[in-house]
Amino acid sequence: MDSIADKLLTILLNETVDLAERHDALLDLRDYLELDFLEILYKIAMNKKEDPIILDTCGEIIAIAWVKYDIFDLNMYDKFQPLAKMSAYAYFKNFKLEWIGKYNLEEVEK
Repeated sequence: MDSIADKLLTILLNETVDLAERHDALLDLRDYLELDFLEILYKIAMNKKEDPIILDTCGEIIAIAWVKYDIFDLNMYDKFQPLAKMSAYAYFKNFKLEWIGKYNLEEVEK
């Protein structure tokens, strides 16, 4: 994994770091979308205690990675917190509409 991505993940996972800084690190990870750190993002997207802004952005970044690599994990998607799932769904709706029908995805309510 890229050392910049490692630093961004360290910031993101450190819950003592300011929320804005964690969110910025998550946004910056879009430039380093690699499959090897998706597992970390999955754990965040499933965390009931995570901040809503992190869940929202995490869901979108996972969706961006899935579309980039043309992969979809329905089992993992079903485990996301509603806000992360809603964000991923919105991304698919705009950039991979065929997945909504193919995987019978339904729009998520808050």
